[in-house]
Amino acid sequence: MLATIALTSPIAKDFAIFAKDSIDFKNGSLVDGFNSDDPGETDIPAKIGTLSTNDGAISIDNNVTINGDIYIVPNGDPDTVVNAHSDADINGDIFFLPSYYSMPPISPPNYTASQGSISGKNITLHSSDSGKYSDISISNNGTLSINGDLTLYVTGDIELKNNAEIEVKNNSSLILYFDGDIEAKNSSGFNNKTEIPANLLIYGTGASQKINLKNSADLYAVIYAPDADMTVHNSVDTYGSFIVNDMELKNSGNVYYDKALKQVSVDDELVRFSITHWEEI
Repeated sequence: MLATIALTSPIAKDFAIFAKDSIDFKNGSLVDGFNSDDPGETDIPAKIGTLSTNDGAISIDNNVTINGDIYIVPNGDPDTVVNAHSDADINGDIFFLPSYYSMPPISPPNYTASQGSISGKNITLHSSDSGKYSDISISNNGTLSINGDLTLYVTGDIELKNNAEIEVKNNSSLILYFDGDIEAKNSSGFNNKTEIPANLLIYGTGASQKINLKNSADLYAVIYAPDADMTVHNSVDTYGSFIVNDMELKNSGNVYYDKALKQVSVDDELVRFSITHWEEI
């Protein structure tokens, strides 16, 4: 066997969505790719995949388009794992994952004492505010503005009430670790003004988590939360990579993998040397 080894991470594997359990595409959803480093580049495929062998672990409804391949585990049966409606358009093939593929846990930064709660209506955090917090709660019509490069570790829940948002300003970035749940009420969610998914990294570090988003704006983010159930409402277009326990796209939600995420460095979370290609000789 001839193997190629390179520095990579689960986020750099071309997966628009990867789930430990299930992926549920509602009517009219689309999976495709784009390149935040070169927005003019077109025809970028994106993959989806699951570690589950359950019947219908990947459920694809009417008028769903997948511009890319589907990956399942070696002991999975493609005819049962992938349940695609006859009107679905899958522009790719079904492949088996390497037997060693996994979703490793991620650890939060080793901050010391908590700085308390982030709560209120209009709040701005700067780079110097990086640290450990107990929870985030943003009031109706409120905004938590990220101005600078921040890393936050939230040990509890993140709640965004009606029309509230966490906004990453231009020339800023947010790395968010959270142990609890993310609950976004009507027309609330994350607003990454940079439109670069790598500038909003959301890492789930707890068990049996939930991410419930009702964005009114497009979502540009990377979410790696291997024990979280994620639901996206409101026909939102999502850009980046979403690796969770299970994911449901409601109301014609579209997902675009960002090709720029393939570029990794030794400082990235979950980065490691792994086999990227192999063939028998």
